[in-house]
Amino acid sequence: MDFRTGYAKSEFVLAGPTIDDSFNGLADSTIGLTWRIVDEDISEHGLPSIALRVAAIIAGDYDTGYINSIGDGGDGGEVSLIVGKIFADKVALSGELGYRDRDSGIPEEVFFNLNAYYLFNSKLTASFEYQWNDATSGLDIGQPGFAPDPSRPVRRFPELEEDYQTVGLGISYNVTNTLNLGLNFATVIDGRNTNDTDAIGITIGYAFDLY
Repeated sequence: MDFRTGYAKSEFVLAGPTIDDSFNGLADSTIGLTWRIVDEDISEHGLPSIALRVAAIIAGDYDTGYINSIGDGGDGGEVSLIVGKIFADKVALSGELGYRDRDSGIPEEVFFNLNAYYLFNSKLTASFEYQWNDATSGLDIGQPGFAPDPSRPVRRFPELEEDYQTVGLGISYNVTNTLNLGLNFATVIDGRNTNDTDAIGITIGYAFDLY
């Protein structure tokens, strides 16, 4: 079981769409359950670890409808298949392919995440991440239906057919067996109806047993 949440702030580098060109608030949260189908540590055929994850998505409390909003503001769920393997106790690779569905008119999405890790020791780990996200339908910026009422300052950004690819680097440190601290950077390298975005994140992870 996992729970993910966070606080985020978005700023426009150039002139933004509103008088206040920054937004902040509680980001979308997820509550997930993962079922490990295959465990590489006990697999008799050298298979990688394989898991199925389902998660509920809870929208954050940020303002929506702007190009630089923190998120789209929809509740929903996602399901994904995760495959991963550790090589020589130093390098780890994992891939995740999934489907996401939310309310509030947000298009359904197919997503893929690829992660590579290098373990310097039992405490320090460096990572590389590639993300691919493809909306299955939606509006296009500037096309009919995007801004049906010109007098409204808020446009229909959550309903866009937003496709994007990002790459990122990260480093994490295990303070204890249960507490982990991390620093991550990511940037958009390609996309449609999306921002040219750089993101910096500080993460805190805590692991505990439920039994």
